[in-house]
Amino acid sequence: MSSDTTLLIHKFPIDASLLSRVKRWVDSTCDADDVVQTVAAKLWRDGLTPEPAYINRMLRNAAIDMRRSSNTRAANEAAFADDYTAADDHSPETILEWREALGMLTALIDEMSQVNQEIFVRCLVHGEPRAEVADELGIHVSTLEKRLKSIRRQAFDHIAQYLNPS
Repeated sequence: MSSDTTLLIHKFPIDASLLSRVKRWVDSTCDADDVVQTVAAKLWRDGLTPEPAYINRMLRNAAIDMRRSSNTRAANEAAFADDYTAADDHSPETILEWREALGMLTALIDEMSQVNQEIFVRCLVHGEPRAEVADELGIHVSTLEKRLKSIRRQAFDHIAQYLNPS
């Protein structure tokens, strides 16, 4: 048992059976210690010394959140691994498709105004916060949102024209 867990047991009314339940709720002893530390930090921050039932509920909720996030993280990593292995295909056809897509994207950006180009790159490529970009450009956030909507519509039209050149 870690020193943090021992400290929590002395400060808050947590018994050994509750800790063994936490260990069953999560995958490992380390995760159980993390759950206990998280709950201890919340209780200490709020200055609470609650009843054991309340601590039990907090520990259970923290354990459930940890399992959910680990399941989501595992699913995302698996999806990324599939995409990554697909991206490892360096056949001449794949390279040609990527070059065509890059050319299409470059043509799309070249058709945009200077402000829209900056909005596209900063918000959609780099993922900067929209409020920050709007503030630096000297426009209102709603104006930036309208421009992003127009940029997306323009991009979808450009992609549709690329896919169906008829």
